[in-house]
Amino acid sequence: MRTTLLLIVLSTVGQGAKLSLPPSATLQAQAGDTVGWGYLLTDNRGYSVPTFSEFTPDSAFGLYFDFVSLPQNFVVVTPVAAGGQFYNQTNETGVGEFFTDPATPDGTVIHGTITLHYDLYSNNPDVNPDSFISGDNTVSADVAITVTALQQTPEPVTFGLMAVALGLLASRRLAHRRRR
Repeated sequence: MRTTLLLIVLSTVGQGAKLSLPPSATLQAQAGDTVGWGYLLTDNRGYSVPTFSEFTPDSAFGLYFDFVSLPQNFVVVTPVAAGGQFYNQTNETGVGEFFTDPATPDGTVIHGTITLHYDLYSNNPDVNPDSFISGDNTVSADVAITVTALQQTPEPVTFGLMAVALGLLASRRLAHRRRR
């Protein structure tokens, strides 16, 4: 009987939490760019308050910055619906962002897992902060960032220099033909 009860509890806990990362868990970036994710958290066991996020494993190709732990990003997610924040680099909202190292080779795929840590409350903690159930609950999602080559656009001055060079070559060739 104990084994059956334990399996039921674990099954409920496993089904209770879900994390999605809009716009997509798979993103593209040029070397030196920053990409980020929003988050939608669902946990039907209670009111969720995200506390911080992390990207594992650490990558030699860039750095992850957590936005969840910033004071202005305090969010209470109700147990009935998904809640969270969309990614906005200017406002530093969402789960976080990843800065790709400018020296990252073209075609590199950076794989990782974003883990969102959160506390659970039986009631809305804004109304009843004494309704704490448990701390440091986690939910994770796998992510991938594909690094593409940096596309450099020539400066307008470059086009001008190329035109001058082509003009000089053409005039020299024309002068060479006249001498014959």
